[in-house]
Amino acid sequence: MFQKGIGRKTLSLIEVGVAVFVFALLATGMLGVFNQGFNAALKTKERTVAWNIACSIMEVYSDWNSLETLAGSPPSNGSYTNPPNPITLNGITYSPTVTISDGPVGPSSELKQIDVTVNWDTESVRLVSLVAVY
Repeated sequence: MFQKGIGRKTLSLIEVGVAVFVFALLATGMLGVFNQGFNAALKTKERTVAWNIACSIMEVYSDWNSLETLAGSPPSNGSYTNPPNPITLNGITYSPTVTISDGPVGPSSELKQIDVTVNWDTESVRLVSLVAVY
């Protein structure tokens, strides 16, 4: 005769169904976590590319002699979109702009503030520095 609970080696259909349901819940949660991590990695990659573009443009404008060559002598205030042309990498277009203005101590032909902004999609990176004649 069959004894309840002793020697039972099979699972009922209800137990299998509950186990599959619990596994599905856990797997769905894990996929959501992986998806968020993947999206965060993509955004970080985009931001890193934009930051590197801004740094390379700032490097060009950070030398006073280069600044005079690019913006006139003495460097005139204004927004400069040339030479920084839009750059397309991995299907994303990064649009840099350079703005030159007087330094924080008032009008001076010897201190300029350089503002480099790189825009893409709905985001942007901004890098600001001061350049002085020395």
